[in-house]
Amino acid sequence: MGWEVHHDRRAALKGRPLAARTWRALELARLTPQTVLVRAGASAVVLVLQPSRSNSELLGTGRKILCLVTEDRWLSRDDVIELAGEAVSRTPQVTAELVFVVSNDSETSQKCRDLSEDVQTTVVGLSAEDVGRCAPYGRRTLIRLVQSRFYSRDLYTYSTPVREAPSFFGRRELIDQATTSLKKAGSNVGLFGLRRMGKTSLMYRIHARLKTNESAYVAHIDVERIDGIEASVEYFLWSLGEAIYDAHRAIRAVDGLRMFGRSSSIVDLDRAQIPELFRHDLDRILRNIRRPIVVSIDELEMMFPPTAVSPGWTDAFVPIWRLLRGMSQEYNRRLVFLLAGTNPHPIEAPKVGAADNPIYQWIDINFLRPLTQAESRELLAKVGARMGLRWTNSAADYVYGMVGGHPLLTRAYGSLVHKALLPRESEVGVDEPTARSCLTEFTQERSGVLEQMLLVLAEQYPDEHMMLEMLAEGRVGEYRSYASVLPELTHHLTGYGLVGDESGLPAIQIDLLQSVMQRRQSDLGGARRAQLTTPGPGEIVGGDRYELLYEIGVPGGYSDVFVARVTESSLVMKGEEVAVKMFRKGTSFQQLQREVDALTQIQHPNVVKILDHGSEPNGRHYVVMEYLRGDPLSSRCDRANRLSSPEAGKLLRQLLEALVVIHPDPKLVERGRAQEYPSSSDVEETARARHGYIHRDIKPDNVVVVADRGPVLIDFNISSKSGASRQTSSATPGFARPAEAGGAWTPGHDLYGLGLTIACASVGVLVPAHPDPTDHDRAIADLMEMVRKELEPHLAAVVERLCESDPVRRYACAADVLADL
Repeated sequence: MGWEVHHDRRAALKGRPLAARTWRALELARLTPQTVLVRAGASAVVLVLQPSRSNSELLGTGRKILCLVTEDRWLSRDDVIELAGEAVSRTPQVTAELVFVVSNDSETSQKCRDLSEDVQTTVVGLSAEDVGRCAPYGRRTLIRLVQSRFYSRDLYTYSTPVREAPSFFGRRELIDQATTSLKKAGSNVGLFGLRRMGKTSLMYRIHARLKTNESAYVAHIDVERIDGIEASVEYFLWSLGEAIYDAHRAIRAVDGLRMFGRSSSIVDLDRAQIPELFRHDLDRILRNIRRPIVVSIDELEMMFPPTAVSPGWTDAFVPIWRLLRGMSQEYNRRLVFLLAGTNPHPIEAPKVGAADNPIYQWIDINFLRPLTQAESRELLAKVGARMGLRWTNSAADYVYGMVGGHPLLTRAYGSLVHKALLPRESEVGVDEPTARSCLTEFTQERSGVLEQMLLVLAEQYPDEHMMLEMLAEGRVGEYRSYASVLPELTHHLTGYGLVGDESGLPAIQIDLLQSVMQRRQSDLGGARRAQLTTPGPGEIVGGDRYELLYEIGVPGGYSDVFVARVTESSLVMKGEEVAVKMFRKGTSFQQLQREVDALTQIQHPNVVKILDHGSEPNGRHYVVMEYLRGDPLSSRCDRANRLSSPEAGKLLRQLLEALVVIHPDPKLVERGRAQEYPSSSDVEETARARHGYIHRDIKPDNVVVVADRGPVLIDFNISSKSGASRQTSSATPGFARPAEAGGAWTPGHDLYGLGLTIACASVGVLVPAHPDPTDHDRAIADLMEMVRKELEPHLAAVVERLCESDPVRRYACAADVLADL
């Protein structure tokens, strides 16, 4: 259904009394409505609000805000998500992190609080009675009412990098230095810091500064996304070319480009010509535009052969950087690089195998240290003020001493204090005793983050990790001896801010980090854990957080899955049951962490939630997921229990909506390119839409049907996502065409598996596995004949097209299937 934009409020709000009253209350609160969005057939309208500067700081966003107003008592949860999501995607400069909802339901506020728990958005609900108590109808201003609703919402927690300027704290000097180097001096800049230290958020702030007054064009890529699909010269250059093309309309206006922006997938190109096409297009762009291009590359170490997991980078790193460095030198100060990662070794190593390293000492290295004491105070105080918390300096300094200024842990500690002081209807003070009272729970809940930090450090810098262990155990003299003989070993520890010696005594800067190291040493001394090779019921994993109860599912080749009980307060309530996947072999912890980080950003009710992950002292890694109480869809793949047409159509829609979130989205890429001034979040969304994520193994066993929630996709085959196995088929025989096994993974693989999954559950049979494509297609033809007989004609036609043997005739993306339905 189409949307209409109205600037005349009287015409748009005619016959909508609640919307008209809300408009007036918003105006007086200096949350000025600018336009009205009306969708045909919808009972709600969307007001686009421009907050004043002071309200922007209060609400934590410098962008416009959407206010969804319905004259009905209440829209369904799905309607709110759909309307708000569509309005955000089509409205430039609107935040996706905050939405107001106004309705005639007296329980609007509580329903919106419940909704906020399920989505990555703060949904503030106001009833008609609430609006009636605000000026000009009552004494209270609407902005104060909104602020009081924030008292119950946790604004400290960010599951994704911070993009909004009002929510970013510290590192101003580093931002100024990096921006000046890139924009004016034409120098290349490297930013390196431990994971979860705010590196990506810092890059977004640098991007925003560079875009101010359009002083530079910024093209950003994330090696992690590229690595998850294909580690090669060709895919890297194609992805970078698309990012450069997306950077600004002036670049897209350059004539004569032969590759950039010309294909939605690398599959459409002659791979052998990609390096030359890349050089041609970038050369043409640099000759026709005046401003410099800043190429921003995150997760650099993932493509450096000694630290890369994917073997494809072994032959790709050197030719990629020879080409990029050569073009940078040819266009002096016109093509510069902002490189970031956890490990500066790609710049410090003179050789890559037998070849010279093209970027050796070519980039200025900057370490991303923790927040300073003053910056930590500012973060806790300013975010807390939006939630009605008044932090004393002594309380903030206590938190700083415990977490050493680590941004994520600082926010996490603030979150616990916020929760400890709920419920509240007015401002409250936070003193040091209050902060101290949360330490035990914080240690139980967040020690996993510190353990993960240590595991990555141990993998990338084993010598430095050994020295850190010396300090953790109080062996200061031994540490000094190593530092005097091999001073380079302390370089990374001090650079990351893990070790300091302000008092003349070298010491670990994060008290809790030292406690975690001491506990791990104690655990390693325990015979039971040290000898654990095959987990079983009764075992404790995750630092005493999870007790394995019993195994579920069929054991895989690389993992076992258990139902476990949460034994200590964690990110899940104590006593609740979760699913724990224990890996037998395969991935490094760093690789596992990156894969899990990608999955945790997928927030959808029809995708399983990842809750935690870590590693045992014996080296076995684990992932903790929500435990789904339901039946696998395979239980419906028999004649007596098969799905009816309405059931099949509903399940198909729900799973397609999940795939829209997971998959690449060419249409969203085009919409992003149409924006005149894309923000950092717009560019990030466009990049996500281009690369996306492929499940790879959709089948009835990997769909769990949960009451009141519907079908949920599980088992994303984390460890098969990287390395040599990427070139082999990880899909279940029968649910992927043999001729399409391996190679580049595309949305078509998932759509094919989804079509067969719905077909099998609808007719009550399982498709037989045939290794020969001809035999497989013959079996699918028999299945489709049953589908045409069993299902409603239009639904049968959709399922049949999903199962097309020719990928060209198959649907291109999940959104197209939904539109057809």
